[in-house]
Amino acid sequence: MLRKLSLFWHARKLNGTNSEARRRAVALLGRLKDPRAFDMLISALGDSDASVRRIAADALAEAPDELRKSRTVDVLISALGDPAADVRASVACALGRSGDNRAVPPLIAAITDADESVRRRVVCSLMW
Repeated sequence: MLRKLSLFWHARKLNGTNSEARRRAVALLGRLKDPRAFDMLISALGDSDASVRRIAADALAEAPDELRKSRTVDVLISALGDPAADVRASVACALGRSGDNRAVPPLIAAITDADESVRRRVVCSLMW
C-alpha cells in the first residue's frame, strides 16, 4: 500500500509546474524499481526541463529489465536527438546497457555529436 501511495504521489509531482519537484519525483521513481514507474520515466524523457530528462534516462539505464523492452529502446533512440548534451550522453549510456541491436546504428551516428562528452559516452556504450 505504501509503495502504491508513493507511486501516486510521485506521479502527481511529475505533472506539476515546479521543475525541482519533477526532478526529485523522477529520481525517486527510478529508485522504486516498480514496473509501473517506468511508464512515468519514459514520459519524463519528454519533460521541458533537461535535468528531468537526464535523470529519467539515468534511471532507465539502471533498469535492465525495462531496457529489454522494445518500446523503451524506441523512446531512447528518439531521445538521442535531445537538444541537451547531458541528456544525449545519459541516453547513449542507457542504449548501450540495453544490449538491443537496434540501438547500434543511431549510436554510431552519434559518434559525430558536437559535444565531446556525448561522443565519449557513445563510444563506451558501443563497447558494452
